[in-house]
Amino acid sequence: MTRSVTIAASLHEENSGISLDSVGPIPAGLAGTLYSVGPGRFDIAGKNVGHWLDGFSIVSSIHIREKTVKYAHRFVSSTWYRRALIKDGIPFGGFGDHGTHTGRFPVNDNTNMNLIFRRDGLELLSYSPHSIIIDPLTLLTRETRCRPGFLNGMDKYCIACPHPFFDEQTGERFDLLLSQTNPSGYIVTTTDTNGGCKLLCRIPSTRLGLIHSFSVTQRWIIIVETPFTARPHSISIRGGPSLGNFVWDAARGTRIIVVSRSDRSMASIREMRSLFLLHHINAWETGDQITVDVAAYGDPAILARLILRKGKLLSGDLPPSLATRITIDLD
Repeated sequence: MTRSVTIAASLHEENSGISLDSVGPIPAGLAGTLYSVGPGRFDIAGKNVGHWLDGFSIVSSIHIREKTVKYAHRFVSSTWYRRALIKDGIPFGGFGDHGTHTGRFPVNDNTNMNLIFRRDGLELLSYSPHSIIIDPLTLLTRETRCRPGFLNGMDKYCIACPHPFFDEQTGERFDLLLSQTNPSGYIVTTTDTNGGCKLLCRIPSTRLGLIHSFSVTQRWIIIVETPFTARPHSISIRGGPSLGNFVWDAARGTRIIVVSRSDRSMASIREMRSLFLLHHINAWETGDQITVDVAAYGDPAILARLILRKGKLLSGDLPPSLATRITIDLD
């Protein structure tokens, strides 16, 4: 049985100030700007990236004001994108790892996974140890910088979780890093409102899971390590976490790692059935019980479905996630 394919259409031009039609009245008082970031260009000089998540980053905005809706988008002027244009080729080391040239790319800052607000602009994030700051008014790229959470020299040995966590009460930012150095494992750092960064804890692990997000409650940090893991030294820091280095081993099960925020100690490591996830939904604590909601899959097939073959994606529905509740009783 043959399956139809869908072309991953690339954007090749930038647009700004495009008026959008709206259906029905815009609610009174609804005004503001919706920003988003994601893969937007999948080819360079007729050559295609190997995975949807390797698409070059585009940031867009939908601005609503006085019953008018306007749209704009720009390419993120990352080092990764500029060098690809200069070399007329796709860099090696992405998710699909279909690079077309061997030129050295010193910085993989193709930040196409997450967008957060900072005092000096919009911060774009991915697994890269670098983030990009965008002007919220013009969508122009301001600079590439080492993202918060990386202490001295860590950017050479770690990749970062694309979704940091913000404590609205304390103003702290929590970042989770995957470290290749000895001992390999997970590193949690905190950044205060003044930009001061400190190490919260290290969690040794002989294999590293593809951690996309994590949870923080009033007293605890919760990391869900699924059995989709790689050996630490097989992960390419400069090229990004290539999927070929990660292995699904359902027999390994899922590990729930709980760390105390107050004394930085490992509170618990629990094991449960195998599942795969990218996003945490919510987490809270009631006494000594922690509840974590995640968007879970039975396996990492969702990532394989996003592989591009000659710029085409197999058509059909993507594997659905299932809202799944994990309850941890520390007592």
